[in-house]
Parts: sequence; structure tokens; C-alpha cells
Amino acid sequence: MNVVKDFFVRFWGNTAARAVVLLFLTACVGAGAMAAVNMLTEDVIENREADELKKTLRAVFPDAAEFIEDRSVIAEGSSVLRFYAAMDDSSVHTATETGLAETPAGFAVFAAPRGRGGVIELAVGVSYDGAVTYVSVLDTDEIQEIGAKVDDGSFLRQFRGKRAGISVGRGENSIDAVAGATISSRAVIAGVNDALAAVGEYIAREAELYNDN
Repeated sequence: MNVVKDFFVRFWGNTAARAVVLLFLTACVGAGAMAAVNMLTEDVIENREADELKKTLRAVFPDAAEFIEDRSVIAEGSSVLRFYAAMDDSSVHTATETGLAETPAGFAVFAAPRGRGGVIELAVGVSYDGAVTYVSVLDTDEIQEIGAKVDDGSFLRQFRGKRAGISVGRGENSIDAVAGATISSRAVIAGVNDALAAVGEYIAREAELYNDN
């Protein structure tokens, strides 16, 4: 015991050794504190993102009682990022009449098609019968001038009531592109069409399950 005690006395009496130990302990405390701060920051960011998601879902379908996520309908290569079935009181009523396990009132779909200068993040609402009810630009990497053009209400309102296969033009299921932002306009159309395709996949799958039963 005396040998060990003498070693530590001599070691702690060495200024350089003491400095190394103190530096090591300081680094450990600092690393622990940093890890704790990072964990708290990540929690704050996750909570904020969850709140933003809830707000957006409510904007798409204000009357929905709940939103059920389903990633199985997202096709490979699609710009769709997330897909939600919006359930409300009418969903339960419809399910009772048709015998389907779950028949949503509609769908909230998040897509991120690529425009001229970058990604355009969209929120798309679709009714159960496949008609667009809502389109909003959540964020965009496009330059500000072009991004503002495709985020204009007069452009986005054109999508309401449109169905799968939307194109640029003057037809019944067509959209007028924004002057000076044709590529970005086509990107938004592509994103909405991807959302409609995901809805079509969901409905086809549910119909197949019903027929099998």
C-alpha cells in the first residue's frame, strides 16, 4: 500500500502529469456536456418538425380525426416522400357501408420534385375519389424570383379538381404554366401527378383486398 501511495504522491506532485490529468477530466466533462446539449437540441428539432408536420396535415385536411402513414404505396423513383390517409367521421361511416376495413376521407401527400434550380417541396391533398383538393409549396431551392412564381395562389388553385395525368395546356385536366417559370411549373405538376399515382396505388390495393375477401 505504501508503494502505491508513494507513486500517487509523486505523480500528483509532478506538474506536467497533473496538468494532463486535469486536461483529460476537463475534456470528459466538456464532451459529456456537449453530448447532453446535442441530445436536447435534437429533441427540440424533432418536436418542432413534428409540430410543423401536424400543422401542415391539418391545413390539408382540417376535419381529419387522425392521419395514418403508409409508405408501401410510394413507387421507386417517385418524388413522393410521405403518404398519409386522412381519417374522419365520414371514414368510419363509409367503412361500415362498403365493408372495407378502412376507407379514408382523403389523402395528404408530401412530394419533392426537382425544378430548374433544386427541389420544390409540396403538400398535396387528394379526395378519396382521386381529385386534387389542395396544393401548397412548403419550401423550395429555386431562386427566389422563380420560387415565388410557382408559390403563387393563382397557379396552385388551378390544380383543384384535377385528376391523374395533369399536363401543361388548355385541356380539362391541364394547367397553365407560369410565365418565366415553365420548368418549375412542370416540376410542380410532376410532383402532384406522383401524389395522385400514390393515391391510385392505395385505392387499387384496397379494392384488391376487398375483392379477395
